[in-house]
Amino acid sequence: MTGSRKPQAAIRTAPKRFSMPDKRRCGRSEARRVLKVAVDLGLAGVFVALMATATVEEFAHEWLGMAAFALFVVHQALNRRWWAHLFKGRYNAVRMLTTIVNLCLALCMIGQAASCLVLSKYALGWLPAFDGAWWARIVHMAGSYWAFALASVHAGLHFSGASLAFRRRSGAITWIVRAAAVVVACAGAWSFVQLDLATYLLMRSQFVFVDPTVPPLLTAARYASTGFLLAALAHGAATLLRTIARKHTQSNCEDDEKHVSGECKRGGFPTRRPKNPYAPSTRANAGKPERSYSKEQQPRRKDL
Repeated sequence: MTGSRKPQAAIRTAPKRFSMPDKRRCGRSEARRVLKVAVDLGLAGVFVALMATATVEEFAHEWLGMAAFALFVVHQALNRRWWAHLFKGRYNAVRMLTTIVNLCLALCMIGQAASCLVLSKYALGWLPAFDGAWWARIVHMAGSYWAFALASVHAGLHFSGASLAFRRRSGAITWIVRAAAVVVACAGAWSFVQLDLATYLLMRSQFVFVDPTVPPLLTAARYASTGFLLAALAHGAATLLRTIARKHTQSNCEDDEKHVSGECKRGGFPTRRPKNPYAPSTRANAGKPERSYSKEQQPRRKDL
């Protein structure tokens, strides 16, 4: 029958369910992942160097600031999907915390760039002079310390992958890494007090006091340990929130199962298992033997 045949163009072949991954796509994703890691490590190093050379070397400080802003722009371009999905999906506690930290960090970086246009002498010295040095100093000082703190927290909120990789390994290496992390965190707590970061974060002083006897490398090590401490605290808070959310989800699932079986005693659920509507009535069949049903004969009862 020629009339019942479909045209050749209308016939669609079913897509292959199991297909080999494209080598080009895998190579691009791997290169993208390596580039992300390199940019993140570069940002971490530049942030520490910026804080260490804030009042010691202005020329290096300004060019390090330019490099930090360039890496920040590259970081946003590599993670542009996060901005595209900002108003999509459900928000739990961890995602809400991450979103607040990311938005505040972006505002700090924008404020840093705006203040650099007024205060720069070397990197942007070819630009015409702008008025407003009084507000630029305040914004630059507050933005620098808060950007360092928020960047450390941002890094700690993404420590889950690295911590899971070390958690899967068992042996002396895992305990050595944990012991080193505890030592660095304790050094960070001591450095936080020595650097008096709380005073600058709360803007109790508009001038930075630097000890000229301390070498810049030791200052950089102090800031690095302080950043690690903030990252560790953020990672611990995120892990705690994820654990609470997981337990809450498991309890909800157990309540649903008890609701179906009739054993739940909370939330207005029935506390007694409902009677089988297909069972013989006790009044009508008084004194008669009960009839037993097999699994094939007994109808399926609808879930509550």
